[in-house]
Amino acid sequence: MTRVQVYLDQTHLNILDWMAVQAGVSRSQALRQTITTAGQKVAKKSKKNPLLQMAGFIKNAPSDLASNVDEIYTSAYLKRKGLY
Repeated sequence: MTRVQVYLDQTHLNILDWMAVQAGVSRSQALRQTITTAGQKVAKKSKKNPLLQMAGFIKNAPSDLASNVDEIYTSAYLKRKGLY
């Protein structure tokens, strides 16, 4: 491990101490666990959304496809049921 010096105001130090006591670990371990948790949250948010990656994969799709999706599905459903 690499030694790092961090300056905290009294409020943050009190929070860190409280977290350490609650978890039954040292200040350093509480800080490491917090950094790990925060890092995981950021990593989840930064991953590309696979649904968004699929956007535009249909070539020559109507430009208003998304805005008319309800109409498209409703008319297709009604046609399948022989009601349209």
